[in-house]
Amino acid sequence: MARILLISNNSSIFEKVDQAARETGHVLIKPDEDVSAFSLKEAGELIAGSKPDLVIMDFWAEDAASVKLMLSVGEPGPSFIFIQREGQAVLSEALMALNEGAEAFLTDDFRPQALMTYIERAVKG
Repeated sequence: MARILLISNNSSIFEKVDQAARETGHVLIKPDEDVSAFSLKEAGELIAGSKPDLVIMDFWAEDAASVKLMLSVGEPGPSFIFIQREGQAVLSEALMALNEGAEAFLTDDFRPQALMTYIERAVKG
C-alpha cells in the first residue's frame, strides 16, 4: 500500500484521484490547508513531512517550478504525476517534465481508470 500525496485544490481532481487511490488500494493524503498559494519551499516541506511514495500535483508552469520541486526532493524520493491545469501547460513543458523523470503528465480531464494505470506503474517503480 503506497502513500499518495495530492497537491491540488480542484475538487474534481480530488474526487478522481481519491477514486483511483481507493480502487488501487493506496492511501490518499490531502493537506488541510489551501495549497494554491504554496511556494516551492512550502510544497517541498509538505512532501518531506508527508513522506509519500507518489505525489500527484497541479503542474506549476511558471519558471518550471514543478520540475524544480521534483528535482529538489532528491533520490530516493517519491514519483511524480503532474496534472495540467486548464489552458496552462504546453507540449514543451510536458516533455520537459517527463524527460526529467515525471511518471506522467495528464490533462485535467483525465479518467480515474487511466490514472490507476499510472499509479500502479509509479508505485512498482
